[in-house]
Amino acid sequence: MRTKLSDTRIQEDLEYCIARLNIFGIHISIEEIQGSSRVSELNGIRALIVVILREERHYSFARIGALLNRDHSTAIHLFYNYQKFNNGRLEDYARIRKALVKTKDEATIKLQIEVHKKAIDKLKKML
Repeated sequence: MRTKLSDTRIQEDLEYCIARLNIFGIHISIEEIQGSSRVSELNGIRALIVVILREERHYSFARIGALLNRDHSTAIHLFYNYQKFNNGRLEDYARIRKALVKTKDEATIKLQIEVHKKAIDKLKKML
């Protein structure tokens, strides 16, 4: 049974992931993350998201599965098969993790700027 999360919380968590990945040149939309496509490149990015959420934010597999619009067992599979989905290359994740540790404050600032830009855009649309 899939874990139910509020739409707002899902949106916030996915925007966090997308902002983190954008910092490193990985561009993906929420629709692609939650979509039904099984293209290997997309699965590799989903696997990276699972690894980041699991190791960095300590989310449960049930919560990660809900974020991805999938079952918890899919999140487990992606987590333990990350290397397979990325053709045996862990350097992408290693590079991102190393940069996140070294530039955590910078990444946080960029993330905050991105969130504020989106909020400003929403306010402009409302006016």
